[in-house]
Amino acid sequence: MINKIDNKYFLKILSLIFILIPFTLIIGPFLPDLFVVIIILSLFSYSFYNKNFLIFNNKILIFCLFICLYFAIVSIFSQNFISIKSSIFYFRFIVFAFLASYLISCNKDILKKLFYLFLIIYFSLFGDTLFQY
Repeated sequence: MINKIDNKYFLKILSLIFILIPFTLIIGPFLPDLFVVIIILSLFSYSFYNKNFLIFNNKILIFCLFICLYFAIVSIFSQNFISIKSSIFYFRFIVFAFLASYLISCNKDILKKLFYLFLIIYFSLFGDTLFQY
């Protein structure tokens, strides 16, 4: 059984992955999507292992997931099969937004770290554009 200290370290590791998502957006699309999937699967397993389903007991989350399910069903029955590929996996962004709010509520220091990371990224990209021209 995971004890409180392990829960604390687990949430810190997920918070670190969450904080690194803006940096990985500079590199390319694979790593941010991978980090989003890692966070979603980790928090799903964490909540099922600890039987803590309060994260998912949100009416807005359920409504948004039903809308994504509706879009997926409509795209399955449409004549354009390319739309199925684009509409099926949109639910991960909705779930990620709610799990990000859960991580922020567990660790209030994340917003401060994200702010400084965005400043560093912004000024480094600004310096890079000045250097290139």
